[in-house]
Amino acid sequence: ISPNGILTFSAKSGERDVLYLYDIKSMKQIDAISFKHLSGILSPNWSADGNTITFSGLGMNGYLDIYTYQPDSTKLIRLTNDFYADTDPVFSPDGKYVAFSSDRTSGNNEDTANIVLMEIQNGKMYHLTIGNQKDKSPEFSSDGKYLIYSSDLSGTSNIYLIKDPLDLSVSSSTLKSYQLTNFVGSTFDPCWVDSSRILYSTYENNSFQIRSLENFMDCVKQENEIIQPLQFTNNDWKYQNIEEKNIKNRTPYITKYTLDFAQS
Repeated sequence: ISPNGILTFSAKSGERDVLYLYDIKSMKQIDAISFKHLSGILSPNWSADGNTITFSGLGMNGYLDIYTYQPDSTKLIRLTNDFYADTDPVFSPDGKYVAFSSDRTSGNNEDTANIVLMEIQNGKMYHLTIGNQKDKSPEFSSDGKYLIYSSDLSGTSNIYLIKDPLDLSVSSSTLKSYQLTNFVGSTFDPCWVDSSRILYSTYENNSFQIRSLENFMDCVKQENEIIQPLQFTNNDWKYQNIEEKNIKNRTPYITKYTLDFAQS
């Protein structure tokens, strides 16, 4: 929801997803935006100033990339453009960075996703988390001093927190993260209510629940501390190329449907 009460969400309309803008006060739809080259639109989020939306877009080539869109100017910008699956984007409070979940990790593990921070102006990317776990749903605090996310680092999905995620004064600086919850069932989709309270979803006793974590700083303890260096995303896994001598023929792929996936 933007500061002036405009809700953005995506939903299927015909053959593709549409980005909707809905005025909560008047309870009226303002706009419905579709993009010809995008079949899917996932996890849209507003910038703090209410001028720009970031989302994960599924292209006709099957790639999930990060985009920004300005409703007033209808300007669409593609921030990532590669075969990595980039999801769950969120703006930093100052609007200079986007944090998102991505499988652009140092290991070639299809079940791995880490939190990546992109500097929008120059496209530089940094790993805020590193490992073979699945890190999802990053969310900045309003002052930018903390970033919460869900991760299965402990074996089951729980809520974690990173201190000073925007402190990028030197590339060799270290990041401190903390495990805030310790549930056996899945815990996911954390969000800030105010400067001291966090809401999150959990699955327990065969049902989904919404819970509140009061005074989260009480959980930021040294025994829950994880320290790791801040790293550029320069050791990401790559596809193995087919040697030229093994290629006997090339045939152009022609699409038959609105969205085709070619896979081996």
